[in-house]
Amino acid sequence: MHKTNLPFRLLVEKKQSGSRNMAVDEALLLSMKNPCPPILRLYGFKPTCLSIGRFQNREDIKNNALLKKHNILLVRRPTGGKAVLHINEITYSIILSQNHIQPFTKRTAYRFSANLLIKLISSLGVHGNIYRNHTSKLDHTNLQPQYSNSLDGNCYKHISEYEILGKKKLKLVGSAQTTTRFATLQHGSIPLSDKYGKIDSFLSAETPPSRIEIVSVESETGTLYTFRSAQKILYNTAIHELGMKISKLTEEEQLLAEKLEQTKYNQANWTSIK
Repeated sequence: MHKTNLPFRLLVEKKQSGSRNMAVDEALLLSMKNPCPPILRLYGFKPTCLSIGRFQNREDIKNNALLKKHNILLVRRPTGGKAVLHINEITYSIILSQNHIQPFTKRTAYRFSANLLIKLISSLGVHGNIYRNHTSKLDHTNLQPQYSNSLDGNCYKHISEYEILGKKKLKLVGSAQTTTRFATLQHGSIPLSDKYGKIDSFLSAETPPSRIEIVSVESETGTLYTFRSAQKILYNTAIHELGMKISKLTEEEQLLAEKLEQTKYNQANWTSIK
């Protein structure tokens, strides 16, 4: 893994709404214009949330009544990619500036983050693999057919370079990224159980779901972690093995996150822009 000049700030947060979580992630990204350490944030969603990608078609989501029935919120992320159901999982975000990785490119950021994630999830007993399409024998020809349906709105039906696979060469961690001139944000979902497979019931019939074998930390290890137990293991690993420093949002980051939540992520025109 590439080394950084400064130790990571580690933000360990309770479960919060989708709009709050996306606002905090974007606030941290925008705050990287000022010189500061890289950031790892570990958090969760409450209530359950369905997040869609920055450029994803709103029509991929068909059943708003079912979302409301199950008290599932809908939020659009600042990053790309497809839909993720945030249920029985732990979410991470990694924020890096151009001063932290060289060359400062999307690919380098994905590679850096992938290596960091492998170290983190190994503490949960997961022996993950990094998908390297350009160098590995592992390619789309020997991955499962689930990755061939480009119309499918489910994040876990798509695979990109440097994503994390489980032992059956199936996607384990759903990740998405956005990059500015100054910094990059990558965040994603680490499913603790197979409950995220329910996402297909919320997707449009116009994007017929392909079959998928559910992969999670539980299926990889035989252990069902709670959010709190998994988060505790991950932050202890980050502190004691990776040298990260526990931190909190600054006052400026708090204020910016509150503004973004009110003016952007809580607004219907943001969620429905596509």
